[in-house]
Amino acid sequence: MKKIVMLSCLLSPFTFASQTLFNPIVSSTSTSSSVSNPASNYLTSNENITGLVLIEPLAVGYELGDVNSLIEQIDDLEDILDNGVSSVAEANAAEEKFDAFLKNAGEDGFVKASASGSLVIFPSLYTNEREGVFTFDFNYGGMTKLGILDDPNGVTVSGTSLSTDSGVYEQYVTAKTFALGYRETFWTNGYSEILVGTKINLREMRMLRRFSNIEYQGEDEVEGEATSTNIGIDVGVLWVINSLSLGLTVNNLNEPEYDLGNLTCDPSTGTTYDDNCNSLKNISNADGVELTGDYVAERQAKVDFFLSSPGNALNIQGSYDVNGITDATGDEYQWAEIALSYLSDSFFVPGLRVGYKKNLIGSELSYVNAGYTFFKYLNFDSGMSLDTVSYDGANYPRSFYVNLGLALAF
Repeated sequence: MKKIVMLSCLLSPFTFASQTLFNPIVSSTSTSSSVSNPASNYLTSNENITGLVLIEPLAVGYELGDVNSLIEQIDDLEDILDNGVSSVAEANAAEEKFDAFLKNAGEDGFVKASASGSLVIFPSLYTNEREGVFTFDFNYGGMTKLGILDDPNGVTVSGTSLSTDSGVYEQYVTAKTFALGYRETFWTNGYSEILVGTKINLREMRMLRRFSNIEYQGEDEVEGEATSTNIGIDVGVLWVINSLSLGLTVNNLNEPEYDLGNLTCDPSTGTTYDDNCNSLKNISNADGVELTGDYVAERQAKVDFFLSSPGNALNIQGSYDVNGITDATGDEYQWAEIALSYLSDSFFVPGLRVGYKKNLIGSELSYVNAGYTFFKYLNFDSGMSLDTVSYDGANYPRSFYVNLGLALAF
């Protein structure tokens, strides 16, 4: 039974994949790197397992920028832009306050949420002397991000009125991915083996972007939308020596491109749309926002290891992204991760996991993770960042996620 439990834990929605589309949520909660490696030997077992099915019906979470009370301060600024203040002194004080806020919000102010679900099938439909195995994956996920594009000139004061070109920038990304993978034994000497594998990902991605001046947020937004399809290729190699495995994975080897959704406009309507359009044109270059172009799913290499004790009761695994990448909303990620799992013969709670991970670039957030396996196959995992941010007088983790998964062996 413990062999099956170990497979379930390895296939659990835990901390070790680095999906390049939906960071940090999916990367924090998808399958382990030793399994996401296309060369993985997940069907190696003494239990006569011929196939596996992994279902992740729910993976949700959020990440917040390092700006306290972001939404509250945006609302306060919008109110002042709409209504002005009662004196020049108040206007000057508001200018000083919101100049500092906009600069900070432009660098670190955002709210980001992600969700996904997936079905992964590992059937032994084809075997030969090299123990070849196919895999089939389907994943559907999405993320949304709301941030601030700040005007380098900050807030401008005219008497008791204030104005700015700073605005609210919204990004929505959804993706459907169908993947076909194959792995086989490249070399073996009876004591160790080297496995190689590849996976072809057919991905349809939809991107929607919106912008509006803070004064008119949500009104007559400038909008760009695009849907495109491309193929990404992942490759991997795994060296297995008794209870130790060492892996190397390269995701998006060919660096596929997807349409970003042109965020262009021409002031011609005589409405607030014109104001939003002019604000966007005035600040987009300063904030480095590409109004047209493509999103490139960058190539990323990952190394990982998995070590189990005699009897497989204790296991330790870790992974390290060799290089950083930028996700579809412009955030940078490079993960380093470590985790320990305990397996037992208990039917009710056969697996327990704890871990730690850190984003080495970008937000540089650190996470603690915990997971449980119930009834051999049902996995529940969650994690939260160690850093907090305040909202409405209370402190919250800057990032939090949960995942429910089901791994079935046959």
